[in-house]
Amino acid sequence: MIASHFSASQKQNLATFATCLLYGAPNSPESTEALVARCDRRLAALPAHKRARFGTALDLLGGRVAVWLAIKRLTPFAALSADDRARCFSAWGSSRIAPLRTAHQAVRRLVFAVHYGHPAVAVAIGYRGPLSIRQPEFAWEGPAPAIALTRTDSGSAPADQMDFPPLEPPRREPVARAPRALIGIIAHEPLPTRVVIAATLSANVHRKADAVVIGTGAGGAVAAARLAERGFDVVILESGGYHTRADFDEREAELTEKLYAEGALRTTEDMSVALLQGNTVGGSTTVNWMIMLRTPDYVLEQWARESGVEGMSPTEMRAVFEQVEREVHASEVPEDAHSANNRLILDGARRLGWRVRSANINARDCVRCGFCGVGCRHDAKQSTLVTFVPRALAAGAMLYADAHVDRIAVLERDTGSGTPPLKRVVATVRGGGSSTNAHSITVDAPLVIVAGGAVGTPTLLQRSGFGGGGVGNWLRLHPTTAVMGHYGGRDIVPSTGIPLTTMCDEFIRWNDSDYG
Repeated sequence: MIASHFSASQKQNLATFATCLLYGAPNSPESTEALVARCDRRLAALPAHKRARFGTALDLLGGRVAVWLAIKRLTPFAALSADDRARCFSAWGSSRIAPLRTAHQAVRRLVFAVHYGHPAVAVAIGYRGPLSIRQPEFAWEGPAPAIALTRTDSGSAPADQMDFPPLEPPRREPVARAPRALIGIIAHEPLPTRVVIAATLSANVHRKADAVVIGTGAGGAVAAARLAERGFDVVILESGGYHTRADFDEREAELTEKLYAEGALRTTEDMSVALLQGNTVGGSTTVNWMIMLRTPDYVLEQWARESGVEGMSPTEMRAVFEQVEREVHASEVPEDAHSANNRLILDGARRLGWRVRSANINARDCVRCGFCGVGCRHDAKQSTLVTFVPRALAAGAMLYADAHVDRIAVLERDTGSGTPPLKRVVATVRGGGSSTNAHSITVDAPLVIVAGGAVGTPTLLQRSGFGGGGVGNWLRLHPTTAVMGHYGGRDIVPSTGIPLTTMCDEFIRWNDSDYG
């Protein structure tokens, strides 16, 4: 039995907050106590210090002082009338006192995530559910025989511009599909022999390698494949689990918890921005929306001009971009494949005379199921899970899933000989997600590639004492929001079709005067 993360008073406070927050929301057949229990279980994905902070937030908001600061009533939140509770909770969200705003956001995000993830609530809000258990309802859903989202190459880069062998990824067996029919259950494939799952470890592991790659996303998996295909003995460490198309059953609430960092509850410290990052083999490429964007030339030029970056000029990078696009089968989405909401952006921007285009996506034989954000059930999305990770394994790399890297240490002094000094990478793996029976993986190698993403990489470097004062100081986030409206009775169903197929970059280099 899993121990509760809440005290009795904290559970009572959360139940009261949930009743306030969900007033007027679609009803759920579960009791408030059951909702609180699910919130409790959901917090298991968070690190211990964040779980403790959540409990502190419940204590803070449930007390008299927080209520006084919001509505000048010196009484516990639970003792307020329904109207005063609503007024109080709303006031916390815009309070000048940062801890109140943070606590408000923490409670609000958790309650909404758990409530709207309930199947009955999803039905009540018109959520269509998995395409694999229903027939396509719209023209932009399901496989379309006339649409082949497969790149037609217009040539390859000259061999003397390539720093890596132009090898084609191994062709997987095609997935059997019946157009406009139920997909059914997909059987689990045998675990690749060079993949180790944390739960199978019965003892600590200590080994050597030529290279250690930390992370299996767009950076790490590509590096691992290149190195392994050149004959390096490569060990890959991934903090997330090893999940394949048989696991991607399009059950969004459950998969979101399983495939995203901290159960999709990761946020900035002040809770103002949610950070949806993949935490699974393939990293965020397993759960992203497939759009393929090249680094703009003016950004590459800025890096060279202001930071002294070498070897990444627009001319030098063009061959690299083209090579990767070929390997992940990137191609432009045809005009007749857009969902209604993407079509609105495309048509609206064109009428305004703005720069807009169909996006390039990394898909092959796409069935437009709409569930790109929780893994591709059809192996159509050409994530690193089905491209570069299999290539690395086929070339002899070893992958350890559920392996959280704790630190990196330098074992030798740099002698200036040109040979990289030996490093030690220490990772912790916990079978079944338990903190008991924990084992460690220690790998000694001269070459370590840290590809843990914009959050994982700097935090690992900080834990290891590397990088100087700049590490972690230049994080830039990409906030997203939604624009809603009435469209004259047209069907706009965001959960159907390919999620992201259009790109309007009219204001990509905007300044204040653009919006004056």
